[in-house]
Amino acid sequence: MSNFWKIFNLLVLGFLISLCVVGTFFKQISFGLGLGDLFGIAFLYAATLIHIVLTFSFRKNKTNRYMVLSLIFLVLSIAISLKATIWRGAEYRWNGDLFYTPCAKDIQIENPKGIRNVKVSMCTMTYYSKFLAKWDGEKMKYISGEILIPEKLKKYIKYPVEYLYIESAYAEQIVDGVGKQVPYFDLNQLELNNEYTLGGEINKVKDGRPVFVVRIKK
Repeated sequence: MSNFWKIFNLLVLGFLISLCVVGTFFKQISFGLGLGDLFGIAFLYAATLIHIVLTFSFRKNKTNRYMVLSLIFLVLSIAISLKATIWRGAEYRWNGDLFYTPCAKDIQIENPKGIRNVKVSMCTMTYYSKFLAKWDGEKMKYISGEILIPEKLKKYIKYPVEYLYIESAYAEQIVDGVGKQVPYFDLNQLELNNEYTLGGEINKVKDGRPVFVVRIKK
């Protein structure tokens, strides 16, 4: 029984260390507190450090200390896990995913097998692409420039990218005193076989080709 509580304590400690690693290197731990998350992460680090110190200081003591230590930090670990998921604050409400995805965006994947959504991290301008392409009446033929695709989406796209679809980005305009979303351009007004410099971000994947929401650059 003595070894059981020592091993159990190490498992709880390992779980806390794993939370620290996920929060530090993958940025996937959030308590939904905005800037207040800094205090939550600091508390997680402090609790883990205290657990490490106590574990080493108790290594030659009686088993009952390991039992108490394990149970206290087990409850603490459960509380931290709940706060990072179903009890997450209003800034980043829990969406059912085990870990928090910063700047989460659902990208639609459309192919002969059906339609599904893939959640990816796309913070503002991180995957902003600027490229030159030729309009063929249905899609754009890629010529040159930088096309940025989140790593999680690359397996759904045919490489090298020769063709891609585009959609117009929208601008907020006041029409008759009311704010409306108005497209920057109409696809039907693009000139056949004309080359365009485009800037925007991937919005979906259709039949292995990326679909970008773009603006036409002058």
